[in-house]
Amino acid sequence: KGEPGEKGEDAEVEFVLASAYGILPGKVDAAQFEAMLADPSIKNKTIVFADGTYTFSSTVHLVSNTVLYGGANTVLALDEQSSASVLLSLNGVDNVTISNLTVQGDNTKRPSQKGARVGIHIEACRSVNIQNVDIVGWELYGLYGKTMSSYGTAEEGKFYKQLQIVNTRFYNNYCGTYLDYRCEYTQMMNCVFGEN
Repeated sequence: KGEPGEKGEDAEVEFVLASAYGILPGKVDAAQFEAMLADPSIKNKTIVFADGTYTFSSTVHLVSNTVLYGGANTVLALDEQSSASVLLSLNGVDNVTISNLTVQGDNTKRPSQKGARVGIHIEACRSVNIQNVDIVGWELYGLYGKTMSSYGTAEEGKFYKQLQIVNTRFYNNYCGTYLDYRCEYTQMMNCVFGEN
């Protein structure tokens, strides 16, 4: 109880260890990770990563109703040799939470010129939450958001926050966060930007 991804104060949160699916620190096949996400038995459960660096071979496409939760020193990175330009891609998905981990690019200081790589790309989604995340070292955008379903339903209200970014740090990116067309109702709280 009380962990990210819950729906209410007394909601039970079910956890799945990524290691149970062979997802361990080191090089990770993005297709293997996506196959884990597609498993119906883990729908609406929180996927927990052990501490360590997970280096993905290509872009990871997240699906609806996904919660990724890291340990104190969990790092997700894109292989330097990969031709992919995005690490985590959310396109047309709903109810995704990324919490308590680092989304690490290749830069250890502020890039002097614009590059091509993006840490998290979010487009045409609803209810995306980024909580307690460090987004660092990306040569283009740490986080890019566009065309969110910003108006919500009649019950949610016109200014329903479809993208919430809370307690997140953006460092050593060319641009920390870029909110493009129809991403204006993003809610950002307690975020820190430096050396972008």
